[in-house]
Amino acid sequence: MAAAAANAGAISSAAEQPVPGSALPTIGAPGASSQACAPSPSATAGNELPLADTGPVNEFRVARGAPSPAAEQLPDAPSHPNAPHGQIFGFKGFTLTGSPDVTLRDELPITELGATLGGSFKQGRTAYFVSLDRFGIDQQKLLTFLTTLETQTGAGALPLDANPVASSSFVARIDRQFSSRDSAYARFSRDDLRSYSLRPSQDASGPGLGTDFGVTQQAATVGNTVTLSADTLNETTARFISDETQLPAGAPAMGVQSDLPTVRRDRVFEAANNIYRQAGKQGLSAGGDFLYNQMNISFLESSLGRFSDGNSSFTQSDHSAGFYVESERKLRPNLLLTSGIRYDLQLLRGFQKDTNNVAPQLGVAWAPSTSTVIRGGVGVYYDQIPLPALAGPADPSSVANLESSGRLVSRNGASAEQLGEFTSMSPSLQNSYAEQANFEIEQQIGPRSALSAESQYVRGVQLALPAFRPVAMCASAGGCNAGNTFWGREMGSGAVSSYAGNSVAFTQRPTHWGDYKVSYTYATAQDSGTEPDAFFFINDRLRRASFTGDLHTTPGPGSDLWQHIANGFVLTGTGDYTKRSEFAGLNFVSMNARLSKTLAWGESYRLDFLAETFNMLQRTNAAFANSAAKMGDSLASVYTTYQRVASFQSPNGSQLGLRLTF
Repeated sequence: MAAAAANAGAISSAAEQPVPGSALPTIGAPGASSQACAPSPSATAGNELPLADTGPVNEFRVARGAPSPAAEQLPDAPSHPNAPHGQIFGFKGFTLTGSPDVTLRDELPITELGATLGGSFKQGRTAYFVSLDRFGIDQQKLLTFLTTLETQTGAGALPLDANPVASSSFVARIDRQFSSRDSAYARFSRDDLRSYSLRPSQDASGPGLGTDFGVTQQAATVGNTVTLSADTLNETTARFISDETQLPAGAPAMGVQSDLPTVRRDRVFEAANNIYRQAGKQGLSAGGDFLYNQMNISFLESSLGRFSDGNSSFTQSDHSAGFYVESERKLRPNLLLTSGIRYDLQLLRGFQKDTNNVAPQLGVAWAPSTSTVIRGGVGVYYDQIPLPALAGPADPSSVANLESSGRLVSRNGASAEQLGEFTSMSPSLQNSYAEQANFEIEQQIGPRSALSAESQYVRGVQLALPAFRPVAMCASAGGCNAGNTFWGREMGSGAVSSYAGNSVAFTQRPTHWGDYKVSYTYATAQDSGTEPDAFFFINDRLRRASFTGDLHTTPGPGSDLWQHIANGFVLTGTGDYTKRSEFAGLNFVSMNARLSKTLAWGESYRLDFLAETFNMLQRTNAAFANSAAKMGDSLASVYTTYQRVASFQSPNGSQLGLRLTF
């Protein structure tokens, strides 16, 4: 989409009015699977594969409603001047927690510290960037709260499942300009997220045996950009990702769910190459990517280590590749046409090859006047089958052999049935895909405001069906021949899901006093599917109103005492109200605010004072309601569990922070 957005920007420039990025569909990336990227030739060498651009720690920050100080002003390494510069920041505050069924609330202290550093050397030909961020909740305070809650309610031990108490993130990157035609970069990142199912009787210094949840993701990326000629550019990127997820006993998990603590390890290697050529008014691009993924599930293992000398495990791997071609042609100074096609192939042991994954895409951006822009696009996007993917029997009356999909190693006499519950899929399962269409009109109102209307439609096809049937399984061919079978489940397939949304928005672009955006969305979502003896249909209507904006005084230090005091204030606010017909009474309401004051001295130093509050209305929102993916063993249980609230969140909290930029 980068290339489309860049050219859409050119159209708006020709129309002498700024508009946001294009809504054209992405040609270079295969939708949800995101196996390759197709940035524009003007993009920097820093464009990376989107497979893991956001780690689990950043996703955690978004989930808790707090902004990431390190990400706010994360400068691109090539833009650093020779002198080192960066940030040092710290936040101290609390999050208000409690149970929706009792009146008890408590403030849990939270702390976040971090720093960034960047610069360049070798006459600016080499640039570097380093970032470190740590977040934590006072665990002893959390345990004290649980003890008080247990006493007040008179209940037994009340575990606080998957409560995040610690996270950290580290990023290091170096860019090198070998010549005006050749540049490269290397990047390493590590994200850690830890949480525990704490109990009041537990010592805060040591989590309960096998009850912890954790994610560790490490990624190493290298990329190279070479200008082959005045109108041709080539980009090559390779990435290795190591991901380790610790799950407590009984935690919901895809494919294999176990009553034992498990560790899931993924090793992913991905490489992509993109070439771009400008031929007159037409931009041409083509590329391909390759991905290898190996997944391992280790049973009876937690963060405390393995519980025996040898642990049972299940291993599976897959290969996938994708290729695309794209054309961007400026038919007129105010009319851009983007077209392309992509092909994806996934080789998954035990499953039939799905060889018809051809995805055409078309987009257009047109500026009929200097104050109006119209955008639209249609496309098809294919997704991958995620691991673990266990192939079921071709004949429903026969036995599914786990060895047809991967390798199960059982030690200490544990049978496959004792290790966990295995869920298979039809061996004729096809890759799911989405059909997408969008249309947008943006009208500029005055020099600094705009009114936009957008319509989107997405239809997912060949999706997993939330219905399961019992299926006989065996761990190996020898076990099948000997009649050593056990019962597992097979997931249905062929479900269809659609989304149709219409939204309007008014945007006030930055002025001397601030900016804001108000939007309203009405959308419908439908899910349906059939099995031999079952049928389900879900119809959900969503209404959402949101607001975001900021007010600020004059930036800069000022020339007298009053200006020093009054300048540099920024008040930012966000509000969100969402109502869904399928979850009556569970409306989501949230309001957040931040007030900051900036003191600047000299040309190189700036100190920011920040005060933030989350969920100002102190409303308890339903965090997760059981959806179609968690409907149970059969469609008969759909309407007994569908609208049941799984948990509540009450992310009320405030924090104060300091950030020094130099």
